[in-house]
Amino acid sequence: MICQHEENTGINEIICQVKEDTGKNEEENSRKNKIICQEKKDAGRNEIICQEKFKNSQAMSFDSRIDEADRCSVFADDLVVKHQQNPHMIPTICKEETHETIIHILAREGKLKMMKDICDEEKTRSKKDLKENLLCTLKIKDNFEQTPLLASFRVHNQEETKETTQEYLLKKIVEYDDDILERETIGQMNKTNDSVLTELFRNRDIHAEAIKIYFEIFARYNEKKRSHSKGFYDLVLQILRDNVP
Repeated sequence: MICQHEENTGINEIICQVKEDTGKNEEENSRKNKIICQEKKDAGRNEIICQEKFKNSQAMSFDSRIDEADRCSVFADDLVVKHQQNPHMIPTICKEETHETIIHILAREGKLKMMKDICDEEKTRSKKDLKENLLCTLKIKDNFEQTPLLASFRVHNQEETKETTQEYLLKKIVEYDDDILERETIGQMNKTNDSVLTELFRNRDIHAEAIKIYFEIFARYNEKKRSHSKGFYDLVLQILRDNVP
């Protein structure tokens, strides 16, 4: 009888412990569910705020909309998708006061990921249109006499990526193999007498890979024009020329 009683007591204690543990688990699950619900509410509220901002985006400056894209995916997706679906928009001057295209602005803002998304041949509506319009855009100069490549050196907050904006744009120039674009890349100077070459060597540790690509373009262009001597002479002049304050 005593043994039976002790056995029953032990079983009851185990049952009580299981119930206690179950209760704790239910409380913990309930707490986690409340946190998940709150996070969903916050996410929903933020998306609504983004949508409201997006409705009023036409009243914002183009730079403001690009800045907002960092904080709100609605803006980023809209900017990217519009240019993917309509490649003819890429060379359009979207900031009249500075004569900049979307590529100029993304270059000087250091937003390489958005630029790559816009230039992604697998996502565009027409690869042919994308190539033609991007080639055109890479030759366009802003009011500071800068192509998108030169404008990219004005960046203040470069995204942390393995590939720099300069590398990406130089690779595009290699890919196009266009004489006019290569000539602009090698010889173009902005209003302060900076060129792609002088900008690259200003921070040569950062731009080591980009410098290699630049000289690949330089060699190929001068080989086609049979003008190696003049090409090197022009480079020396770029290096020696004083900057305009």
